[in-house]
Amino acid sequence: VLTAGDAADLLTEVYADPAAPSALRARVGYTVDLGESARRVSPGAPPMQLASVLGTEPGQSIPDDLAANPSDPAPRLLDGVRYCVGAVVAPTGPAESGAGALPAFLPLGRLPAVRGLRFLVAASRTLAVGTVVGTITITTGEGRRETIDLIYGKNIAATTDAMVTPDASLAWTGPLPSGRTAALRSVAWNAVDGALVSSATAVTITSAIPSEGPLLLAITALTE
Repeated sequence: VLTAGDAADLLTEVYADPAAPSALRARVGYTVDLGESARRVSPGAPPMQLASVLGTEPGQSIPDDLAANPSDPAPRLLDGVRYCVGAVVAPTGPAESGAGALPAFLPLGRLPAVRGLRFLVAASRTLAVGTVVGTITITTGEGRRETIDLIYGKNIAATTDAMVTPDASLAWTGPLPSGRTAALRSVAWNAVDGALVSSATAVTITSAIPSEGPLLLAITALTE
């Protein structure tokens, strides 16, 4: 997504709101534009958008507290982190026909040094608890690779599933125009001992589910 030349255009610095209660104060960091990665995963088709993930009907808008706008391009959610949700990255697993999987590789280029990453995720449908949905692998500038297994009911679930996911924060929940209640969850990766990692990082998200997989809605990099 990012290169040395265009990082300034695709990274949005997010400042803490000193007026907010400390428990809900936005962490300082950067949001990452996933548009190009979403287009690479589904070439020839428009990238999936948040409305599709939430299952809103044609003509219905997404909830106001999730919608970006010029004055607030990265709304702060329940976990105290701001996310900029646009195009959705949707890797797919190997098809039952034998066609290969389509993982999503997100080169983050010269991302400023970070202490952690937050991934806004959802499963594409309801699955049995314990099902391995996919993986997120983080590559740091030091060449270290760390993988997070996305396991249904542990750190990921469908937007319409109200279950508690012990290893993922509830980032947003609310009613949809259809009357259903939806939820989005945040998976955390933190640098060892909270240290800043070097600027060059990459993220790869894969699917273990045939012909579909986890949905990556946003990435926010935290600097404190």
